[in-house]
Amino acid sequence: MELPKSVLQPRVRAVRSWSIAALCVLPILTTQPSTAADEVKVASSLKGFWDTTMVQFGQERQMFAAEGINIDVVWTSGGSEILQAVISGAVDVGIGTGVMGVIGAYTKNAPIGIVANEFVGSSDLYYFVPADSPVKSIKDLNGKSLGIARAGSSSESVGSMLAKQAGITLKYIPAGGPASTMTMLMTKQVDVAWGVFPVFMDQIEAGKIRIVALGKDAPGISEQTTRVNIASKNMIENRPDVLRRFWRAYLKTIAHAYASEDIPKQWATMNNISLEMAKRVIAENFQKDLILPENIKSISLSVEEALVNKYIPKLLTAGETERMLGLVAKFTR
Repeated sequence: MELPKSVLQPRVRAVRSWSIAALCVLPILTTQPSTAADEVKVASSLKGFWDTTMVQFGQERQMFAAEGINIDVVWTSGGSEILQAVISGAVDVGIGTGVMGVIGAYTKNAPIGIVANEFVGSSDLYYFVPADSPVKSIKDLNGKSLGIARAGSSSESVGSMLAKQAGITLKYIPAGGPASTMTMLMTKQVDVAWGVFPVFMDQIEAGKIRIVALGKDAPGISEQTTRVNIASKNMIENRPDVLRRFWRAYLKTIAHAYASEDIPKQWATMNNISLEMAKRVIAENFQKDLILPENIKSISLSVEEALVNKYIPKLLTAGETERMLGLVAKFTR
């Protein structure tokens, strides 16, 4: 039975009115702008090292994105390169710079602050010579030149501690990353060079180079923070919530790295080593507690070396050291 037009028309008009209203509302519902991610520029030390590559591992696994952060990473040779990048305002956060250099910058009122631990001790670091070198131990290096990453890096401060223990003096020559350091050593521009496990392990096993000192043998080093993470004064004062979220994502990345195999597998590939060797190096040289952001330890040995190497004119007081490390708890706990 066909309904009368008088019945149909009001219904058609009602449907049309509802449809037009819905179409008017739909763009409002679908074009609302999403909250933009907070941009954080990061300078990290030496891509491919286990601890300093955490920012890349976290970025690739959306750890920072989950905290509403987009990071832009610049890779450096550590030490003074990271310091200058943060001091100049070119980046917001610096990952893995030596404590000694930071102490020097701090006493000059540089616009930076220590906001997290990066590495405790020096179980990752070693010093090596060519296989045909007459040097058998660090005691044979008196007056010789040591190729370090950059001025103020942990490769310099730990080398200085080992030299002090052996009763010798060394000349410190900035050599950059592993490749350039190896070149300088083999062309006899330096007498001994720095390395970090597992870099050059293939050449060690092939007998081409020899380890003459281990960073972990520096007296008292195991309970000292030797590398730190820093942030610019602007980041600390004007974007504290972003900085807290940054370390939250960083900590989640570390947790994932030690709880699953995908990051160790990736790291093994980056360093051309087997997964088994990667796991062994991590277990022996990069225990999880050593790289936790909140695990800040004493920096007293680095303060002493900063004085010896003329980064500071006098020793810091206990109060000055406490203030320098006081931001860590604020941003990582």
